[in-house]
Amino acid sequence: RHALFEEHSTNPRLQRGQWATLQRLGQVLKACPSVKYIIADRHGSHNFLGSILLGRAVPLADELWDVLPFFNSLRFESLPKVAFNIPYRMCFMKQESVHFFPGPAHGQKSFAEQMRSCLGTPHFGCLAADFAAALDLGLFTAAYVGKDAMSDRQAALLLAPS
Repeated sequence: RHALFEEHSTNPRLQRGQWATLQRLGQVLKACPSVKYIIADRHGSHNFLGSILLGRAVPLADELWDVLPFFNSLRFESLPKVAFNIPYRMCFMKQESVHFFPGPAHGQKSFAEQMRSCLGTPHFGCLAADFAAALDLGLFTAAYVGKDAMSDRQAALLLAPS
């Protein structure tokens, strides 16, 4: 455990994994001459990472920011003003922007969730997408229902059942 973190954290029990992720990744990224994209899933221990790279506020004391490798050297710029408020800022390392993307498995799970939604039938152009017929063709019930919304396997089975 990092003594400074334990002393200054607002909620050490819930933030410890997020802090450890930033510490470890920061040491690696600090050694990189250029960082353009960071891809990570949206696991709970990656919440601070995603928030920082999207320019959102993270509840860390100034003393903790000072000792955080790589992330303490980032700078942020507000996005241009538009008709509605966009709660993000651009993140920069030196003069280059740094972008955060959720990983492909996260995108697949989100897409599968939308396909399972009871709020309406998704359409691709003029084609309706309904997986109910796939049950008759052998789609596993667990993949159709989405027993575990965070399961990469169930999302993959829904989208590619054979």
